[in-house]
Amino acid sequence: MAQSLARLQRWFRDTSGRLPSPVEIVPDYDVVFGQRYRDGAVIGEDGKGTADFADHATLSGEPGTRAPHVPIIQAGKEGSTLDLFGRDFVLLSASEDWDTATSKLSNDALGLRFRQFSAGMLARGKENLTGAFGVGAGGAVLVRPDGFVAWRTNELPRDPAGSLVAVLRQLGCSGHPPLR
Repeated sequence: MAQSLARLQRWFRDTSGRLPSPVEIVPDYDVVFGQRYRDGAVIGEDGKGTADFADHATLSGEPGTRAPHVPIIQAGKEGSTLDLFGRDFVLLSASEDWDTATSKLSNDALGLRFRQFSAGMLARGKENLTGAFGVGAGGAVLVRPDGFVAWRTNELPRDPAGSLVAVLRQLGCSGHPPLR
């Protein structure tokens, strides 16, 4: 809202003097694509994400921001990681060790459907996925259906399935009916 008002004040003079002082105008694409959530269905990282908007050109998988575009090849077709989001939570992982964790959760009482993609399933290499999402070789990123990053970990935890269940509960996803 503050960005909208600032743009209006740039175009029209406030002759009544009743509008609040305008905020610094952020680039348009950052307002649209760089919106940052700090709370809600997001588990943030300490000391990160202080600005209201992230630079849309350098999205890095930080929780609370949109997932970055990474070119992928899936089932022989070129696409983007952005094509993977829309209905279910998606876990993107650099390690195939996460496959077992998510297969255990698919029938779990949490009642959430997951789609899980490891770097090996998405051709064009692990380096692209780990670099773009800021995770290590055992790391993973949980992306909400709306394409915003809910959580990420840099390393493979000792109990990936248990860690993922704890994350989902912290996000408030426990006990909900399945998403269809």
